[in-house]
Amino acid sequence: MNLRSCLPICTAILTLFISSPVWAGHVDRPASGHGTDDTCSTGADNCQTFGTAFIASDGLTVTPFTFDDNPPTLSFLDLFSVTGINAGTTVSFTFASLPADGQFGVFTCSNPQISGTDTNPGDAVDAAGTSLNSSSCTGIPNSESSADFLSNPNGPITTWDFSGNGGITTWWFYADATGPTIAGASAFLPTSVTVTNGSNNVPEPGTLLLLASGIAGLATLRRRQAHS
Repeated sequence: MNLRSCLPICTAILTLFISSPVWAGHVDRPASGHGTDDTCSTGADNCQTFGTAFIASDGLTVTPFTFDDNPPTLSFLDLFSVTGINAGTTVSFTFASLPADGQFGVFTCSNPQISGTDTNPGDAVDAAGTSLNSSSCTGIPNSESSADFLSNPNGPITTWDFSGNGGITTWWFYADATGPTIAGASAFLPTSVTVTNGSNNVPEPGTLLLLASGIAGLATLRRRQAHS
């Protein structure tokens, strides 16, 4: 293939890559099991704690989460919930700053349900199985991940197509943050969240009226053509 014959094909391929959505892995983050310090007051040992909720600049209600798997460095996540998730639901996110792998995803409770400790899969617990007194996490079984409930587990970070919900209609998502307050709010929080329930959508009455009017108009037109 010479350069001249390649030009239209190569241009088309380049255009496809430029126009295609940016893809990033759907990486889950767990609430449970980071350690036994439930305050993260010093950062001297493994810890995890939920902070006081605040309203971010984009209007989302955000719950901060601080954890430490590598003392003395603390890590921060901003958590928010999306309701109305069922099989067939599509959740679409718009971002001012598009997250990369691991900067945005589903925040799971990951309760290991150890015998003799808190075994509610919807509760976040520390490494000893003690409740963190927060349900700001997605209570899917510890053995599963969000990918098990998506029809597009390798799809773009902006679009989540749910094939199931694990019996949970409210899912929690995280975005990497720089601190536990609004001052350290994440740059990767979505600017808009749209929940579409696929085939469960019911047309509005106005839409049905327009459709009926169109059908009646077509019927009248056919009668006139038949008599002409």
